[in-house]
Amino acid sequence: MKFKDLKVLSAEELAKKRTELELELLKARAQSARGTVSKNPHQILGIRKTLAQIKSAESQKSQTPAQYTKPTKISPKKRTTHGGITKS
Repeated sequence: MKFKDLKVLSAEELAKKRTELELELLKARAQSARGTVSKNPHQILGIRKTLAQIKSAESQKSQTPAQYTKPTKISPKKRTTHGGITKS
């Protein structure tokens, strides 16, 4: 599923989709542990990727625009030599 498709889903739909995928991932991992060959060998990777996208979409929905802050500029520190004497 594409990330832009996930962004338009509501929080409840995202939570439902996440639980479905977690169950599917559990089944795929169990199948892999038993040693049976799955139809799609890269299935676990795809499920994990989609779960990460869902978690990202959920965190973006939970944040409000007021929580975003511009990073402040940090002044460079003066370096010291081994004796503790500051060096310009």
